Amino acid sequence: MPHAGAQAKTNKNAGSISIRRNRRVRATFAARRAFRLSIRFPLMGD
Repeated sequence: MPHAGAQAKTNKNAGSISIRRNRRVRATFAARRAFRLSIRFPLMGD
């Protein structure tokens, strides 16, 4: 999931406490979003 990787990189570069706290929440949201996209666009799911 390229989006999840980009999000993790952004969080690491930011180094903010609030962002690090919401790291799991953002990761979960990204995972759900990627999951929905994989259903709508099977070709882009990989």
